[in-house]
Amino acid sequence: MNRESYGILIGIFTVFILLAPKFITIIGIIILSFFISKELKETSAVSTSSLFVIPIILSSLYNLSLGLFTLYVVLFFGLVVSKDIELFYKDSFILGFSGILPAFLYRVKILGNYYILGLLLSVWVLDVMSYYVGKRFGKHKLSFYISPNKTIEGFLGGLLSCVFVDILYFGFSKGIIFGIIISFSGVFGDLFKSLIKRQYGIKDFSNIFGPHGGFLDRFDSIIFSAVVFYLINASS
Repeated sequence: MNRESYGILIGIFTVFILLAPKFITIIGIIILSFFISKELKETSAVSTSSLFVIPIILSSLYNLSLGLFTLYVVLFFGLVVSKDIELFYKDSFILGFSGILPAFLYRVKILGNYYILGLLLSVWVLDVMSYYVGKRFGKHKLSFYISPNKTIEGFLGGLLSCVFVDILYFGFSKGIIFGIIISFSGVFGDLFKSLIKRQYGIKDFSNIFGPHGGFLDRFDSIIFSAVVFYLINASS
């Protein structure tokens, strides 16, 4: 199966999970959180069980503040047992990243399926158009050290396409704001993931999605965009 076919299947399954009844979405986000934690732990060679992320994500899905409190409790007892401050720092990042951030996808869903579908469409248009515009017209590197394949031309093509689609979906004013916000947060998430991979000298976090890599490879932009997208809409 080629990359495009994999992408379509992953996209269809993602839409189903996020637009399904809430209990199905919750199960999907728990699975996403667990595998992101697992991929990060295997990448950084941390032996702590990924099962520790489950109470954190469950708490975060119920209430983000409770999720943070649960994270601190898990980290505290982990440090008491291991007495390893370096492991504590790594666990703080891994469990915080995988146990808190994915919960924002559920927060966007609570705003309404209209918003979660708009978020998905925006991020996918951004990714697809950034790839194809960059491949066809890209000449200037966006960040050679972090991700040498990404170009300024590709990013601008993705940004303009995302803004255009968001104007059609959300209306003129919101479309411009959402398109710009999602574009920058999505690219930041992509570069953030790429920086971690470059530090550890790996191509993908796993091969569970074939040519698309692992969970973090596939959902990085969506997760980061969901955080910013929710915070903007929740405060308006």
